[in-house]
Amino acid sequence: MPSGTVRVVNVKPADRLQDPEIVQAPAWPGEPFRQHGWEYEIWSGANRALLENVRFGAR
Repeated sequence: MPSGTVRVVNVKPADRLQDPEIVQAPAWPGEPFRQHGWEYEIWSGANRALLENVRFGAR
């Protein structure tokens, strides 16, 4: 049964989240999404090949 909740997921490879230039980029959208009542999370739980395929498919 759908809950009506909106969740935005930012997918990044775990090794990219260690890069100081990248670390702030996925964090900033969280506040505007939360202000609209949406959930926001940063996910890096899959292997790099899978994440690259997701990124390719999103284009």
